[in-house]
Amino acid sequence: MDKQLFQEIGLTNAETKVYLGLLKTGVTTAGPLLDETGLQNSTLHKTLHKLVGKGFASFTIKSKTKYYSASDPEVVLKSIQEKESKFQAMIPELNILQT
Repeated sequence: MDKQLFQEIGLTNAETKVYLGLLKTGVTTAGPLLDETGLQNSTLHKTLHKLVGKGFASFTIKSKTKYYSASDPEVVLKSIQEKESKFQAMIPELNILQT
C-alpha cells in the first residue's frame, strides 16, 4: 500500500498510522491502538482528535469511555471529491485575483 498518498491528501505519518490502525481494529478504545501504532499515548490522543476533525474517524462514549472507529474509505473519498469540486468552483474568482 502506498502510504505516501495519505500524506498527499493531507495526513501526517501519525494520522496515517492511526487511520490504518482503526481500519484494522474496528471499534476500539485507545489502548489497542497504542499497541497497533506504536505511538506514545499523548501523540495517539492528539492524532485521534485531528482525525475526527478531518472526518477520518469518529467516536462514541459508552460508560465514560471513548470508542473510536475509522470512517468508511468510500465516505472519505466522497468528502475529498466534494472539497475538490468546491475548489474548482472557486477557480474563476481566484483567477480574477491573480491578474
